[in-house]
Amino acid sequence: MKILSAEQVHELDKYTIENEPISSIDLMERAATACVDFLLKSKHLIAGKAIKIFAGQGNNGGDGLVIARQLAEKDFSVSVYCPQIGNTSTTDFAQNFDRLHRQNKATIIHIDSIECFPVITSTDVIIDALFGSGLTRKAEGLTANLIAHINKKSCMTIAIDIPSGLFCDKTSKENKQFIIKAHITLTFLPVKFAFLFQENKPFCGTIEYLEIGLSQEFINNVVVRNFVLTEKPAWLISIAKEHILETTPKAFEQIVGVFSNDFELNAKQREYSMLHNKYVIMNGDNTAITCPNGDCYFIIS
Repeated sequence: MKILSAEQVHELDKYTIENEPISSIDLMERAATACVDFLLKSKHLIAGKAIKIFAGQGNNGGDGLVIARQLAEKDFSVSVYCPQIGNTSTTDFAQNFDRLHRQNKATIIHIDSIECFPVITSTDVIIDALFGSGLTRKAEGLTANLIAHINKKSCMTIAIDIPSGLFCDKTSKENKQFIIKAHITLTFLPVKFAFLFQENKPFCGTIEYLEIGLSQEFINNVVVRNFVLTEKPAWLISIAKEHILETTPKAFEQIVGVFSNDFELNAKQREYSMLHNKYVIMNGDNTAITCPNGDCYFIIS
């Protein structure tokens, strides 16, 4: 399975919209419906609970608004909190906000200061739809404080697509205090790079992969350098045996220098593999095999 970059994920959405074809707002409805279907099948998570949805002004927030509308339609107790984090919202967010408002079944609260943060009790279910996989800079100001508030108070946080504040394909090393700590992450295939590293585990919780019918044609044709495998492939192990360096993260640090997290180790592993024309196996949280051409395979056991 290929691992797409944040930019390629955006291109995948765009290609699906243009070639299925499907409107962007209908694709958003499909993604949110997959999340609601999961929640209804795992009804113990939400039955009898107050559901508090935090929705940013982008398309991840739009997913949150659709989830709110669908759950409210099924008579769940839903409150939606919209932090004012910019001057504009996406078109799909605005349309779904209007739909939710006209439905008139969920409570909608705008947050423009810390004083507006809601009380979160131990029986509440928090749905995080603040930021999606397109995030390029760390949370700050009001949203940073809101993330800290949710992390401190929530006993059940469900992130949509990716925990808010976590970069899709960058390290979280300098950003840890500004990332939602989800208990469950409902994400959309294909697999995101960020989910493969030990340093990000505290933020993701249990990861549930949902299929929403994104273009398989695009995935088949896109060129990537990172892949996920569910077993050790005989063909790769056989080739690698000729000039392999098999090591542990600690031993590898002694070869290429000390690095503080798996993202950096992976980059150095790839660099070492290409420079020395070796296959390198790293037995860390997930086994990673880098090839002399720079490709990297993550083996999920």
